[in-house]
Amino acid sequence: MGLCKGSEDALPRGAIHKLPSNIVKTAEAGLFADGGGLYLTIKPRSKSWSFRYSQPGTGRRREKGLGNADDLPLAVARRKAAELRELVAQGVDPLGAPEPPKHGAGRAITFGQVFDQFYTVNSPGWRHPKHAQQWRNSIGTHAAELVKMPVAEISTADVLACLIPIWTTKRETARRVRGRIEAVLDYAVAHGHREPGPNPASPGVIRQGLPKTKQVKKNFSAVAVADAPKVFGMIWERRREGQGAAALALQILGAFRPGEVRGLRWDEVQPDMIVIQGERMKAGRLHRVPITAPMRELLERERLAETVFFGSGGKPLSDNTLAACHERIGVEETCHGWRSTFREWCAQNGWSRDLAELSIAHSLAKTAVESAYLRSTDLLDQRRPLLEAWAAFLLGDEEQRA
Repeated sequence: MGLCKGSEDALPRGAIHKLPSNIVKTAEAGLFADGGGLYLTIKPRSKSWSFRYSQPGTGRRREKGLGNADDLPLAVARRKAAELRELVAQGVDPLGAPEPPKHGAGRAITFGQVFDQFYTVNSPGWRHPKHAQQWRNSIGTHAAELVKMPVAEISTADVLACLIPIWTTKRETARRVRGRIEAVLDYAVAHGHREPGPNPASPGVIRQGLPKTKQVKKNFSAVAVADAPKVFGMIWERRREGQGAAALALQILGAFRPGEVRGLRWDEVQPDMIVIQGERMKAGRLHRVPITAPMRELLERERLAETVFFGSGGKPLSDNTLAACHERIGVEETCHGWRSTFREWCAQNGWSRDLAELSIAHSLAKTAVESAYLRSTDLLDQRRPLLEAWAAFLLGDEEQRA
């Protein structure tokens, strides 16, 4: 694409307006320089514009957030950057000076204030008022100590102090609280309230500080069938914004387990089906899945890594990447739970048990006789119209429903 990724040192002196107009929608995670101090930062959970400059009088490098890139077009970001360059040229610091003391009169913006900003911007997009209330309740109850702290000073130790008391007794609650703290801290960086750097609440940073817990068999909470089209619609709208949303959409459409899609390799994708070998399946058996039209759209992507979906360095996506898609739209249920939603939908709409169970790669054989009859077929041709009807239901296409 010829993008100017990273430092402006690679740009000709004075060069500006280097990014293409569709950069926000097409670029993967990274830092992209437009020139003249304007930068686009794309992370799994956020896309933001910022202006970097040398502070008049001191030469210190500073950064001012300009806003969410999904809401702020490139042309507007460029205009704001031009205004800020003019201020700097006049000897005015866009962030103001001096900076508020970190340990002083309390003038620094707090985590609670940033949370209020984050909540105001994002809560209208959450699917139900109860999820908005759950965000407020969880932060107010389990992150109360962070609320009053300057957001620029929050460390991993501060986040751990919130999570450790509930990590072994309320594991799912702790997981959600961690994700919400991470999202607010990312928002703070995007808007210039924290210095860029590793998020102290990210899983990779915080994992080692949490106590070990016994692995317990989970009951995966699932989106209700009646809510499925609305929730899937929000995921589908985001399918071009990042790897996670596209992978989650494919997982739902094909009734896969999350790990089957996160590790999906290009050599498993055939023209009209996906074929996953037994070593990657829970039951140890080869699993074939018909490719429907919406699935095909998700698979029409450039082959940049061995796996279809990938994160930094070409590595397969983590489970947290898919879960973050639910988190962003206010969905409390698990990604794995979509298999239960699919199974219940099959039962409600008269699809046979055999087709439904084979679609989610469950074994049909209950007796030796059943095993003998069913071992030679997976009913692939019969399962194709089932998945087409499921896709039509999720996408609201009444004419294509079976």
